[in-house]
Amino acid sequence: MTDKPVSVYFTAENRTFWLHGLFWGLVTLGLAFALRMLEWPCWQNPEYRLGSEWLLATHDAYHWVAGAEGFGHAVGHPMAVMLRGMADLLGTYPAAVAFWFPALLSCFVAVIVYAWVWALGSMEAGVAAGLLTSLAPGFLARTLLGYYDTDLVTLFFPLLMTLAPACWAMRYMLLPQLILKKLIVGSGLAAARRLWGSSLAEQDLRLGNPLRWQWVVLLGVSGVISWWTQEWHSVFPYLTRYNVCLLAFMSLVMAPRGRRNLLLLGSLAYALPTLGGPLFFGFSALLMTAGWTRARQMYRLRQWLCRPWVLILLWLGVGSLFLSGELLQTITHQLSLYMKKAEVSGGSGALALIYPPAGQALTEVQDLGLLAVLAYFHPWHEAAALGLLGFVWVIFRRPGALFLLPLAALGLLSTKMGGRMVMFGAPIVAVGLTLPLYWMLQRLLRKLRPNVTGILTSALLLALLGFALHVGGGQLRLYMLLGAAAGCVLYFWAFRGIFRPLWGFWTGAAASMAALLARPARFALKTAKKIGRFLKKHFHFLRRCATMKLYRWRFHRMQRSSEEGKGRNVRAKEKEDRQAP
Repeated sequence: MTDKPVSVYFTAENRTFWLHGLFWGLVTLGLAFALRMLEWPCWQNPEYRLGSEWLLATHDAYHWVAGAEGFGHAVGHPMAVMLRGMADLLGTYPAAVAFWFPALLSCFVAVIVYAWVWALGSMEAGVAAGLLTSLAPGFLARTLLGYYDTDLVTLFFPLLMTLAPACWAMRYMLLPQLILKKLIVGSGLAAARRLWGSSLAEQDLRLGNPLRWQWVVLLGVSGVISWWTQEWHSVFPYLTRYNVCLLAFMSLVMAPRGRRNLLLLGSLAYALPTLGGPLFFGFSALLMTAGWTRARQMYRLRQWLCRPWVLILLWLGVGSLFLSGELLQTITHQLSLYMKKAEVSGGSGALALIYPPAGQALTEVQDLGLLAVLAYFHPWHEAAALGLLGFVWVIFRRPGALFLLPLAALGLLSTKMGGRMVMFGAPIVAVGLTLPLYWMLQRLLRKLRPNVTGILTSALLLALLGFALHVGGGQLRLYMLLGAAAGCVLYFWAFRGIFRPLWGFWTGAAASMAALLARPARFALKTAKKIGRFLKKHFHFLRRCATMKLYRWRFHRMQRSSEEGKGRNVRAKEKEDRQAP
């Protein structure tokens, strides 16, 4: 179980780690938005405005705007409802939101891809992956200013709803390369028993608790988001069902020794809300209580839920939800539309007219060649091909990357299903370029820290992209490759010993300068903490004093009232004695 990305929780010990992740996420968001705004000067032409309103770039955008304003066929669709809600929240009209929202949401897609690369292995290298996804031609052309359409969410939601299950799987499951190595080197059934045998107790939590409440909440929320997104696009029901099947398969095949039942139980926290909706989120709450290992009753509950017959019944329920609805009919209908089989209409005999379906007449569903598809993934055909090969390497080293396989398949199926699918290949190529380059640089430059290697990876990829766009006109020239290769060979062969002390000096000087500049902030932070502790200490002291005084006042009051009661009783008795004969 080596070579796994570090999985952390938000605690005081790793607060710095999370702050660094937040910082690089904000850097990715800012750079993506700044690059998107490079087209803003082109919109300053008065011909692109109608009064104070910018003209939208597509007819579909006006379709959703009409639905947001209460007329047309888009009334009630989530795209129109979201547009209406954002317009009411911002106090503006829907057309203005439809103009700006594509650029904003595409920046958040870059942030999600950054989070994916962070989860797969490198925080700093994720910056390049997010920017490469945001700037991919197939995704950029459909998310420019004024392009409000379903293309905004077709890439956003699949990346968002699978991030938590992928992180959970990478944290508690075996690596694919480890399984293959054991099966190849081992002796068949004996190796399989060593991998998946049940000699260890199922409740052994030395490898970590997969039912920890943080994971259960993340899986449940991701499941609810997956269920909710099925109304946004026709492809989402298939993606959600693939994710459920994949998580179940990984829990069966890639589970460590003696933990298969426990992982199958944890997978239900994602599967049931995904297929059944928010009502099944209560099962996640039950798993949260079962994952509480400190109580003996919860331990017994977890043991009962991990029994084979209980798991079989629960997964049979998942299977019934899986096959609910007209899923098979919808799949065959969609495939018939995209495969463009000819249809016979009118006439009889040999002179019958054969017409293609309506989908074949649309430009966005026209067939593309393989080179044309690669050009939509990355401006360089060669880089896109390398990214696809690198993604295969990522799959063998990170089991969570299996959740991105449908996106790769949809991107490559653009050769048969049309150009509207090309955007799905952008994050695949970005991940396949970023992580393998990061691993190779980490192996070559072993003395560098991982964060420095990640920054170097992002800088190298973005610099090469910018240089090619500026010098090569968006095309990869042969002399660029030869120059880059010659520069690397020359540096490592001749100048590495000369420049290494120089780089060490300047990096040390930069680190010292950063530490010097950060001293006032650190001093202010320490001072604020001391003041906070001082105020907290004195607040608790004053509260104790007030409580003591309150109790003392109440005690004296009760004592005084009791003495007054006794005095009244004595006086009443004396009065009765005097009145007695």
